[in-house]
Amino acid sequence: MTGRTSKASDTYSFGVIMAELYSKTPPWVKVDGVYSANPSFPNLPPGTPRPYADLALRCLEMDLSKRPQFQCIVSSLQGMLEDLDKGS
Repeated sequence: MTGRTSKASDTYSFGVIMAELYSKTPPWVKVDGVYSANPSFPNLPPGTPRPYADLALRCLEMDLSKRPQFQCIVSSLQGMLEDLDKGS
């Protein structure tokens, strides 16, 4: 919101990427030549794996102190991959 980069803004950006990749919904829409926030973002579709959705939404948390650190993000993603491997 301040236009300054930080670890918290990097985490938010990563959450945007996670949500956009899974939902195929862009965070911004162009209306009459002007970009504005997409009201349907970050609407993750039904069937989104709960751990993935939880992590993406935690990254998008408006309260900076509630956003996970990247070490936690990496651990969470590794855990999801391990769970997928176990299911294969």
